[in-house]
Amino acid sequence: MNEHFFIYNKQFLHSGVPVISAQNRSFRYGDGLFETMRLYRGKIINIDFHFERLFDGMKTLALELPVFFSKEYFIETVNELLLKNSISSNAKIRLMVFRGDEGIFDIENSTNFIIETFPLPGIIELNEKGLAVDVFPDVAKSGDRLSNLKSNNYLPSVMAARFAKKNSLDDAIILNAFGRVCETAIANIFIIKDQRIITKGIFYTFFDQGIYLFQNIFIKASFSNNTSKRDW
Repeated sequence: MNEHFFIYNKQFLHSGVPVISAQNRSFRYGDGLFETMRLYRGKIINIDFHFERLFDGMKTLALELPVFFSKEYFIETVNELLLKNSISSNAKIRLMVFRGDEGIFDIENSTNFIIETFPLPGIIELNEKGLAVDVFPDVAKSGDRLSNLKSNNYLPSVMAARFAKKNSLDDAIILNAFGRVCETAIANIFIIKDQRIITKGIFYTFFDQGIYLFQNIFIKASFSNNTSKRDW
């Protein structure tokens, strides 16, 4: 069995090596952020948008960016990690940033980070059978300054996923505080009909940390293919 590695604060460590304590703020309070990216044919897809969202979130949480940490550093480091993990061209990349070991009232803005890579198949297949979904009734997405973050506190999606599994569903739809469709446990929602992409209005982006990325990437691509867009 091949060895698998991850990166913690510039260190390459074997998978399973513990790196945080019981006092860690991300573990205790969810004090941190993450981004999940796709490597396809050796290229990280839409990395500029991912880093824009990451840096905006770090600013909101007052997380200090390490001097050396940049998009260029990340790409170089990920390539080293992919090589150590014997991954050539297709992978899921997960970056997590978080504060260290302090109490809730301690002002500690230094940032730790973890980078992980996981192999993925090279062929992307569209679902042609459809999905069994239902509305998750127990939790609504809030609408405040933090609701647009990819936070390490991921409870709404975690509970929605548990609801889906318990009810033999493929996924569960999460509503926002106004009872409108927001997202699912693991994905964004949009409709393609008559060469139109139907998605949420800008107002509702404050309830969904993923729709901003979607609107910047896929809507821009659709315009280049003569596809119109409107909001529901």
